[in-house]
Amino acid sequence: METIERRQEPALAVRALHRAHQTKEKRHVNNEPLFKSAAEAVAFALNFSGQNFQVSAVNRMSGTPRQMGRGLGGLDGAAQAGMVRAELAAIGILGESIIVAEMAQKTKPCSCKAACCGGEVTNPEWAAAIGVLSNIAKDLKICPGYANVRASLLRKYFGVALEITEIARFCNVTRDTVYTHNAKLLSVFKPLKKKAWLEFDRCLVEKGIIDPKNNP
Repeated sequence: METIERRQEPALAVRALHRAHQTKEKRHVNNEPLFKSAAEAVAFALNFSGQNFQVSAVNRMSGTPRQMGRGLGGLDGAAQAGMVRAELAAIGILGESIIVAEMAQKTKPCSCKAACCGGEVTNPEWAAAIGVLSNIAKDLKICPGYANVRASLLRKYFGVALEITEIARFCNVTRDTVYTHNAKLLSVFKPLKKKAWLEFDRCLVEKGIIDPKNNP
């Protein structure tokens, strides 16, 4: 199925890329970074209302389809978001998925007004990142036989309010099983997350997108 990101008019995409080049050149001349930090940059790119100008590797692999900081709106904003997303993709699917899982909004508003709807739905990009990380965790022998435990622990690690006892009950396993797998997941993903942010930070500094003085 064709994703939302791919259903853009070619002329509009070309204009956004041209604007990205102009924005980069203008910032280079003024010697002014686009954002204060990697976190600010990626928050803007992920939440930019026109984020479909750039297809993330997470969405490409998974098949799933507010403006912040100092970013702009319109085509200028699309250019900035595209530049940040390009550097995010450059660190690889593992690093990209970690940063998306940490920084993307977990839900987004839903206006379907159905009786069963609470007004929010899971953000597809965030869910896709968790799915990619779950597959990677399985390859790393983290909960290889417990897909639900693995996914639930990743959601917990990336900010969803879940308790160990709640995960154990939902997945029909013992608390000790969940505790054991959670300890292994933390021991693996904490250094992976640190590495992802260091690599992303380096990429943004090298491209002049964030200020190296504030990001040594």
